[in-house]
Amino acid sequence: MTKRNCKGARVPEELVGLIRSLVIPGLLIVCVLILAGGRLAASGQSGTSPIAAQIDELSVTVRPSDGTYEIQTGTGGQSVIHARVAAEIDHKWIKSTDYPKHEIVQSNSEDDLGHGKTITVVSSGLPKFPDLAYTVQIYDGRAFGVIEAEIQNHTANPVTIQSIRSVEAIGNKIIDLGGPHKADRVLSDSFSEDWPPLQIYDLGKAPSGMHRAVGSQLLYNRRSKESLFLGALTSNRFLTIIHLQTQPSSPESLGIASYTVDSTGTTEIQATDPESGLREGPAENLIELSVPLLAGESMTSERVMFAAGKNYYSQLDNYGAVIRELHHARVSTDNLLGWWSWTAFYTKITQGTALTNAQWLAEHL
Repeated sequence: MTKRNCKGARVPEELVGLIRSLVIPGLLIVCVLILAGGRLAASGQSGTSPIAAQIDELSVTVRPSDGTYEIQTGTGGQSVIHARVAAEIDHKWIKSTDYPKHEIVQSNSEDDLGHGKTITVVSSGLPKFPDLAYTVQIYDGRAFGVIEAEIQNHTANPVTIQSIRSVEAIGNKIIDLGGPHKADRVLSDSFSEDWPPLQIYDLGKAPSGMHRAVGSQLLYNRRSKESLFLGALTSNRFLTIIHLQTQPSSPESLGIASYTVDSTGTTEIQATDPESGLREGPAENLIELSVPLLAGESMTSERVMFAAGKNYYSQLDNYGAVIRELHHARVSTDNLLGWWSWTAFYTKITQGTALTNAQWLAEHL
């Protein structure tokens, strides 16, 4: 619960009692504005100074004027990516920069990844649309951050959600690793074993110029040795799909046209992979995600880890370690043993092959 002071700033309920206890009889306190525990409330109208959180050489800066954020590295604050959040609501894309108001709260925080700093941004002021919000966190002693977007339906009507976008890069240079794009290489994770094929591409060599990743993606510049990594930490409701679209140009003028990270459904992956069998099938088999969100309810994206700097191996290693921590991997227990038909027969499994394997197992194991 919160209360508002005379300028509209939100004051936490737990501090209201303290304020009252400090009122001296006969003295009228006209207006109180509290900044406590590192918190700062701001909007597009009440401040222009960027709000920053930094741990070691990784920092995040939020611009109060439009609610966008920048991921920066180094002591000088080299901007690697400048981005906003967005959502596809009732089949219409709404971006955080479409909203007239941006409330920002900075605080110290602690969760299952440790102690650190959190910046929360809520973009509002479009009466017919839900509010868009996001939190970005960086942690003491960890060289990465976490971002999570949220749709808050304060309207009187239910809506449907097709996608929640936690990263949509903007600006003249979509991703800046400090070197020419022709020196960029991309490693994209795949949906299931090899959907799409898991391999390292030069930036301009991906099929149709699209580096599509499911779960995680690493972008590395061989000239500057700088890299950018993003990877999903959860898959509670959505699939995390990363799109890095290159500009159709010559190698000398190679560039990145767009970069997004979406929490969404599986239709795109199933439709684009020839082995799924859905691409050539009836269109009605490709069911688009449409998750209902009732009035007064909220829905969050999957949590996405981000890291940047000069040690791509450390970024990948940290990702594996965090996944192990969050999901309690049984790394110290014995491996499970059994029989799996999929990687041998895929969709060609028959009653005969299953029975033959079962008989062999019974006789030899």
